[in-house]
Amino acid sequence: MLYGERSRQELNDFAEKLFAKSEIIKDKTSRRNLFDELSDRFNMDISTADDLITFKRDIKEFTPFQIFCVVWFLDRNSLTKFFSEQEINALSKEKFHKEIISFPLEFNMLKVADDQWVGATSLQELMRMKRARLLNYDENEQRALRRVKFGNTEIYKPYVNNRAVKEIKEAMLNGTYIPDIITLNLPDGSEYEYNNGKLTIFSIPSGMFNLDDGYHRYLAMSQINDENREFDYPMELRIVNFDPGKATGFIFQQDQKTKMKKITSDTYNPNDIANKIATRINNDRLGCNIAGMIGRNNSNIDLGVFTKLITYFFIKNKPKKEEEMKFIISIQSELTTKFNLITSQDDTFLGKYDDVMLLTIMYVFSSDINTENYVTNIRKAIDSITEEEKRYFNISSSGVVRKKAVSIIEDKLGRR
Repeated sequence: MLYGERSRQELNDFAEKLFAKSEIIKDKTSRRNLFDELSDRFNMDISTADDLITFKRDIKEFTPFQIFCVVWFLDRNSLTKFFSEQEINALSKEKFHKEIISFPLEFNMLKVADDQWVGATSLQELMRMKRARLLNYDENEQRALRRVKFGNTEIYKPYVNNRAVKEIKEAMLNGTYIPDIITLNLPDGSEYEYNNGKLTIFSIPSGMFNLDDGYHRYLAMSQINDENREFDYPMELRIVNFDPGKATGFIFQQDQKTKMKKITSDTYNPNDIANKIATRINNDRLGCNIAGMIGRNNSNIDLGVFTKLITYFFIKNKPKKEEEMKFIISIQSELTTKFNLITSQDDTFLGKYDDVMLLTIMYVFSSDINTENYVTNIRKAIDSITEEEKRYFNISSSGVVRKKAVSIIEDKLGRR
């Protein structure tokens, strides 16, 4: 990330503990004085500073420079743990750019109901709204808060799934993310009108929309924008005018959407290397004997199980981005050659695969067993696995390859 030698996570942890222990959180006058100092020196807006030191937003949403500014006034000597002297000198002279978006706000939208409208927006536009302090993650409407204690101080923070944020970010940067709806709620007392496809907002009592759905996407976009101000991505936008009761009902409804099993859901990830390998094998109808056999719904080879086994046995270390395609082609070629070998020797391998058969095959393919003995060893292991032992081979629900299953195969083949 960052500056200096420490990681971003270490800076986050230090800042959270510093802010939690500070008397500024408890004393409004002290907070106001700090806000004035931050505004005078760094041009930092009051709402951002307040969100940061009172944990209204997750600290991951803030840039290192924003954290630097607050720590500058609270514990300046500690900055040397995270920033070099040269960086401290440079950052102490920087100022924030003030983004000004004036009311009335106008959006080209389609009316869905008297209190709901949908339209289009973009990463750049949402980040402009963020910098203008038009977006708020309201603590009374947000989906989940987790309690964190620092000594005698107890705070509540938004729950953040870091893996989800990372995957959304990567998908956007790769151009594989499907634009999804960001939902902004106009708080009670907002003044607006809708005419001829245009939603005009004259005023919002708090000056900010509440972000009711799309927080992880918002975090991903914020991280991208911090790293590259030129990057843009289309998004859908929903603006609603829900009272607190309807807003929480909407959020509950969003959480009740049917979820796929994880192993199935993972197969829809277009950035997953194992998915790319499996797809190339399945589409290689001229070169691979098992092409067309791999799929999700009652196919001869279950795509979810297959990709998990590819990852487990063949992707020990994820390749660098510039080497990814070469790596994918190499694994595809190896698996194609080996599947062609066993299917040409035994056409029963062109039928239905269960987890026991597929796991055993992939183990044999990844081992140093002589290729001439593939079919013999596969059959030897499968035929000697008992019904009791088969329960360790079921990976169709959780997507976890159990080490016990691997050790059973090793025992059957005398390789332990």
